[in-house]
Amino acid sequence: MEYHKVKKEILTILLDSLSIFSTFTCTTTTLLLLIAPQKGIAIAPLKTEEAYTIPYSYTCEMISRFESTKIGGNRIETLSATIVPTFSLRDNMNLIFYLPLEHSKIKHTSSSNSGLGDIDVNFKYLIAKESIDRPAVSLNLDIKFGIASKDESPARGTENEDFSLYLALSKKIKEKIEVDFNAGYTKVGADYLDNVIFYSGSLTNPINEYNFYMIELCGNTNTMPDKNDEPISAFFGFKHITYRNVELSIGTSVGLTNTAPDYEIVLGAYYEFY
Repeated sequence: MEYHKVKKEILTILLDSLSIFSTFTCTTTTLLLLIAPQKGIAIAPLKTEEAYTIPYSYTCEMISRFESTKIGGNRIETLSATIVPTFSLRDNMNLIFYLPLEHSKIKHTSSSNSGLGDIDVNFKYLIAKESIDRPAVSLNLDIKFGIASKDESPARGTENEDFSLYLALSKKIKEKIEVDFNAGYTKVGADYLDNVIFYSGSLTNPINEYNFYMIELCGNTNTMPDKNDEPISAFFGFKHITYRNVELSIGTSVGLTNTAPDYEIVLGAYYEFY
């Protein structure tokens, strides 16, 4: 009986999440199809940042995530919709904004919290272009502004200003398979938290001309001084390029360690404007 109850509960969560995601994705895709004036390129909503820059154009990516995490005996579920506009300053310089709207709730209670999440501003500088014998390399500076309040329950943000510096490497193998890797350091704004070394790697492989599958591994040292377990998660997903070159993506990640989120479902839509 207990097994069937848990199974039913998990299916209910997944169906509710997919229903919300479907509404969000259909809306954003319709908007993109209506306003898209030119041909676009494909970028997946992976956490691993590409080293490549967008030359003399701007892009808009919309990502929706559902995350479930158990913290201190409570299960916290978070649904977020993030708009990611990217602007080309030069052919080798991009300015990227992450603007999230979040809704968090503690399951089986009435506690919930909605509003703007912490805002990220990322400056990317392409150090070296890709060649036959070397990957593209970019230097990235990321500043997170703690807009949300950590004192609300459940917390939407951290109220901290974090500074991250990292390298991104990207290489296309046989002009089809793309491999990306990030490694960097975050200076955490809160005095009671440890600074973070983080890393991630992803692989995007074509199934055919319009469909791709993606795998990714992400990890970092723990910010909590009393925790030795490092958060590590694995992602698997698909992306599809439509007839108007709008990209749609779907995927899921699972936590491989106790301090990582238990699972996450991701939907995304992307377009590049010239």
